[in-house]
Amino acid sequence: MRWIPGTTIADLEKMAILDAMKFYEGRRNDAAEALGISVRTLYNKLEEYAKEDELKAERENQETLRRENWLREQRGQPLLEIDQPTRSDVPDTIDDYAVSLPRRPQAAPAEIQADDSSSSPQKAVGGRRGR
Repeated sequence: MRWIPGTTIADLEKMAILDAMKFYEGRRNDAAEALGISVRTLYNKLEEYAKEDELKAERENQETLRRENWLREQRGQPLLEIDQPTRSDVPDTIDDYAVSLPRRPQAAPAEIQADDSSSSPQKAVGGRRGR
């Protein structure tokens, strides 16, 4: 794999991941190990790429329909119906599709204070903190 001007790090990463998946015939564990990433990271990246591809295909389909309608309009033919996505349907970035991981529950303030008092350093003889 060679870098050429205009290729981003994300593009190189995607190429490396897809090449590894092809080389290992879809075996995620082997591909992840060869790439030095976790299987979970590999799975998340593959899902991200699938969503990107889905969005790209949808945009290309919409563009094809627009071009077809332009030609139909020029010829005086009836237009095809185009589903116009609303602004909320079109993500700004792939990050809009990121799956949020469950967060650890926050401890109540009383529990935090109780934990802090047990873990604070004890004063040693002579008023100095323990070493």
